[in-house]
Amino acid sequence: MKLRPCRRSQLPDVWSAARKGEDDEGEDWAFTLEADWSGDRRVRAASCSADRPGGVVQAAGEGAGAVGRRFRSERVAFLRDCAGARVDLATLTVLPPVTATRWTEVAAAPLGLGARAERWTVDDLDFLELSVVADLGDAPTTQAALTRFVGDLGLDVDESGASKTQQVLRRLVELAGDPPSGRPIQEA
Repeated sequence: MKLRPCRRSQLPDVWSAARKGEDDEGEDWAFTLEADWSGDRRVRAASCSADRPGGVVQAAGEGAGAVGRRFRSERVAFLRDCAGARVDLATLTVLPPVTATRWTEVAAAPLGLGARAERWTVDDLDFLELSVVADLGDAPTTQAALTRFVGDLGLDVDESGASKTQQVLRRLVELAGDPPSGRPIQEA
């Protein structure tokens, strides 16, 4: 799970540095802080993630048990400590699925760029995201190289300002029959 945008003031000291560990159930987890850059938009993000055993997410989608019980102890602690709002996991509902495909490398990218690709499709939305990871000091140069590569491919960069996550969440809520209130959807 990822909090974006995330302010430093949201993170208690215990969550102020990247780290890894094992939760009460013996599953590995990782906490990271990063800056997500897209065009001129710069957003801090904090995430607490873990690989889940096969079938857990599908079982939740099929209604096998409460969705909130699918969150392990470290992710629950992360939400409780950092979300900035109370999240009642017992009231979560499953939204329609998103088809996501990831490529860890893009062969056509310039050597050393380390470009990755991710495609999300849901309903009539279809996103292809090309991204790179860079140290903060190298980020402006790396972003410029990625922008040149995208332009050389003849692709357009979405300048709408809404992240793919916000757009997809809004569509999923609409598909579930619960139209958004007009307030911006917060990623959490």
